Order: sequence, then C-alpha cells, then structure tokens
Amino acid sequence: MKREFTSYPVIDFLKTKFQMLDFGKKFGIFCFLDNHNYQFNKTYECIAGVGSIKSILLSKDNTFQHFDHFLAQNREWLFGHIAYDVKNEIEDLQSLNFDGVQFPDLHFFVPEIVLMLTVTELQIGVYSTHKADIIFQEINNSVNEETFIDGLVYFKSRFAKDEYLSTVKKLQEHILRGDCYEINFCQEFY
Repeated sequence: MKREFTSYPVIDFLKTKFQMLDFGKKFGIFCFLDNHNYQFNKTYECIAGVGSIKSILLSKDNTFQHFDHFLAQNREWLFGHIAYDVKNEIEDLQSLNFDGVQFPDLHFFVPEIVLMLTVTELQIGVYSTHKADIIFQEINNSVNEETFIDGLVYFKSRFAKDEYLSTVKKLQEHILRGDCYEINFCQEFY
C-alpha cells in the first residue's frame, strides 16, 4: 500500500490553516507542526499527521531498541515525540521532576492522513486517492478562522514569577562559579 498525494489550490492561507486544525480535532491522534511564517529555506508552512494506522507508546527501559524495531517495520511518515527523560537511558542521569502532563516517554504514529500546507497549495496524502477529495471537502466545510482567533486560551505555569526569577538567578550563580557552563532550564505550562 502506497500513500498518494493530491494537490489542491489554497485561496485563503490563514483560513485553510485553521480549517485544518478544526478538521484534525475530531481524531483521537493529531499532530500539527506549524512554521509560524518563520523565514528560512522551507517547503511547507504547516504539516499535520491526522488519525493513526499504527502507533508505539513507550515508558521506561529499552525505549530506543523498541523504537528501532517500530521504525524498521514502518518506513513511512511518522509523527510523535521523545520525552526529555529518555536521556536517562543514554547517560547515567536521573530526573525527579514533577510530570503533570504524563505523556509517555516516546509516542510515534503512522498517520491515516498527511496534510502539507503552503501559502498556495494543500497536499493531502492518503492511501486511497478518491478519499483525498472527500477530505478536502471536509476541511473546506470546517469552521472559519474567527472561531479560533476570538477564543481565548489560558495557560498556567508550574512556577510563580518570583520562583522562576529566583531559580534563574541561582542558575546564573552556578554558571559564574564554574559548576557548569550550560544549563537547559525548562518549565511546564498547562
């Protein structure tokens, strides 16, 4: 079975982008990669993997060995993530950070549908060419961008502002003392 791509003209890029998001939200698995108009040598503004034909979810131990096996069996489009703590399998490190999101350490999937958007074109990749026309119609019939732009989304940080600034100051002191030369400080938003 080979994935076939069909191209469709895009008249209103921003509207189509939000319609893709609206289309994808009805699937249990949906990954949307957005370039946000960043100017570099790029081919696509947005790429999405929609739905799942096969997937791999791993938490702890032999993550890369299992993932290598999955990759060998699925020479195809894959979307997903590898969590920060997988580093513990490569280096002798341990993290004891709070995990409020609780994503698996590794999750990749072979999408049912691949969507690739440029300013002028939407490519739809599926295993059945006639299905691409139906998907294009469904995307076009999705809500328009005002639904998303007017809606407000609120994020909370795991750190209060004062706690965050205090932690950054302590990290700067570690660097100045020579305890380390580089720090990757992350915080969770939910």
